[in-house]
Amino acid sequence: MTLSRLATRFRIKSFSDKTLMKIEEVDQHLIDFYRKDRPLFFLCFLLHFAARIPGIIELMILGFFLGVPIGIEEAVFFAAVIPVTNLLSVIVPGTLGILETVVGSLFAALHWDPASGLVLQLARRLRALFWILLGVVFIIFFRVTPRKTEMK
Repeated sequence: MTLSRLATRFRIKSFSDKTLMKIEEVDQHLIDFYRKDRPLFFLCFLLHFAARIPGIIELMILGFFLGVPIGIEEAVFFAAVIPVTNLLSVIVPGTLGILETVVGSLFAALHWDPASGLVLQLARRLRALFWILLGVVFIIFFRVTPRKTEMK
């Protein structure tokens, strides 16, 4: 199912004609990519899926340290819900507070301690902050300046 048909099916009409044209263009690029090079398409899909596995393992490890029984099913569920929440809450800068509320609410729905859900999401935020700061350090200290070429 294409993005444009999905939007039509859910009767999402708030898109402008220009936006719908861009959605259809993206749909066509994906369809062409799939038709022209299926092995590469599936390799990209597999690599994307494989990149989600460390996040699932991270959730299980954090759950273990918090004393929350997060199994593989729950970790996969949380790993699927969190990106969707990010997508739906783009109007809040950095989705500050949104993810913590969602994870805490999901913990409460599973009859777990909502405070543990909050701590879990804060730990994930701290991990993201660590990698961001590491990237900034590399940008600042290992900046490669382009050489000036002499004009002849």
